[in-house]
Amino acid sequence: MKLSKKQLTTQWLHSWPIEDWGACIHCGLPLHQEDSSFVCPHHHRFDGAKQGYYYLSKTKLSPTKYDKELFNARRHIIQNTALYDALHRQFDTIISTQLTKAPTLVIDAGSGEGSHLMRMRQYLPKSTAFIGVDLAKDGIQLATEYNGAIFSIIADLANLPIQDETAEIIFSILSPANYQEFKRILKPHGLVIKVIPNANYLVEVREALAQYHLVEPTVYDNSKVLEVFTHHFPDCHRYLIHDKVHLSYQGKQALLKMTPLAWQLSEEQKEQLVQSLSNQITLDCTVLVGHKLD
Repeated sequence: MKLSKKQLTTQWLHSWPIEDWGACIHCGLPLHQEDSSFVCPHHHRFDGAKQGYYYLSKTKLSPTKYDKELFNARRHIIQNTALYDALHRQFDTIISTQLTKAPTLVIDAGSGEGSHLMRMRQYLPKSTAFIGVDLAKDGIQLATEYNGAIFSIIADLANLPIQDETAEIIFSILSPANYQEFKRILKPHGLVIKVIPNANYLVEVREALAQYHLVEPTVYDNSKVLEVFTHHFPDCHRYLIHDKVHLSYQGKQALLKMTPLAWQLSEEQKEQLVQSLSNQITLDCTVLVGHKLD
């Protein structure tokens, strides 16, 4: 009989107990499990949702356009096209060359619907725990389709429900970051793997949108993001990723749905944009790797 999402989460927690890594967002003390709830010594309690995810955030969720349609489109691009394949291969190379032993805990901070994390599972041992963290409820709810393989949490990157020095790898993929929190939860010599866009990232989409005057035809500058990262990780490594990938008509539709700048377009304009968009889409980004020092 097929297990429910909640049962799959229970199985996951049996392999990687909350006591080993979870921390209360109110007092910072370790969590323990009581039935399907997490409880700390100060009796702060967090109940699991029926879909098998947990809400571990002080931040009140507000309406957002980061909805189920966007995350379904994102999943299609990550899982069913080759757009991010070069990026995932670089992740594999980084992990195999910069960690002395296999990680026990990997966190995707800004995980959305979990597809990047699922892709990374193929490169790491089955003994590795994978946790996805995001404030977007629709993304985390969609990520529960991966229950049993990854554990999904609604949480704030500025107040992660993770114990000090428990994670070996934190991914921050085209997402905001909180480096103080990242360094708090990283083990010594752990890695922060940060992905930032370069000037030609999805340039075909930006050029197509320019005809609707939704973007300025200027070159994107990531120097400020680089400056902040190198401040926190002065000895960081940089890897440039550049690839051109063919997308089908369905792939181009999905790419447009996950592009916030296109939200202002009418359905007719979106259809025209898909028609005019090049089939060759550019992946152009930088992977930054920072080590936590002793």
